[in-house]
Amino acid sequence: MLKKISTRLLTLLLAAMLVFSACPMQMLVSAATTVTLLDGQVTITDTATNMSESGGTVTVSAKGGLLSQTTNTITICNESGSTAELTFNYSASNYSSFSESSASGTKSVLLDAGATCTMSIKGKRALSSNTATLTLSNFSLTAAASSSNVTFDYDSTYGSVTVDGTAVADDGVVNISLSGAALVATATNGGSFLGWVNAADNSILSTAASYTITPATDMTVKAVFVGANSAPHFMLGTATQQSYKYGLLNLSTKYYHTVSATHLYDNLTAAA
Repeated sequence: MLKKISTRLLTLLLAAMLVFSACPMQMLVSAATTVTLLDGQVTITDTATNMSESGGTVTVSAKGGLLSQTTNTITICNESGSTAELTFNYSASNYSSFSESSASGTKSVLLDAGATCTMSIKGKRALSSNTATLTLSNFSLTAAASSSNVTFDYDSTYGSVTVDGTAVADDGVVNISLSGAALVATATNGGSFLGWVNAADNSILSTAASYTITPATDMTVKAVFVGANSAPHFMLGTATQQSYKYGLLNLSTKYYHTVSATHLYDNLTAAA
């Protein structure tokens, strides 16, 4: 009886080995997924073959679990043939790590023809399957002009601004080439410099006093200076952070920390 069972198991094992050996390699190795947007001007490729597109909205996912967590990295390429500014909205959820500093927002990046930018998201460690999701929407690609008129808006009571070493007055306009220009903000009269802000959407360009700007189109830049009694802030949106405590057999307990952290500083919108 034991001999018959052993013979049957051996036969099944050999049959399984034959089936797997007959499988083509592409069944064992995942191929990247690619979607095309804006009439072929933008392509997005992911590494985990977990991406879909509907009506211009792209959904990317990364599986989590107890034994392994998948990281899905997307590469966004400018296929337009010329330098252009790519802008889109993003929102990530249920992840253990994400490449951006906040869970949602608007991303703008200047890309040469054929150049790329990347984002990545990783699933969470959990006892059951746990999928992280990244949603991208409202894509636009604007061809960059050879030069753009940049208007500077700031409170000269508390600071001054220079462009490539030349002073620029409040509401001054400077034509800046696509190769960029060096901006320097200097606080005066007891003021403080908080950052450079794109007036179109109040997004933060930089919080450093020295910043190189490469404008793709005409724009207004706010240099945010405040006095000692001011309380400015940047609106950042809300985010949920996760942390884990590991114990026996590397099992984890999840802790969620919802941060309303809408303010990097208090009241920047009013100051800007």
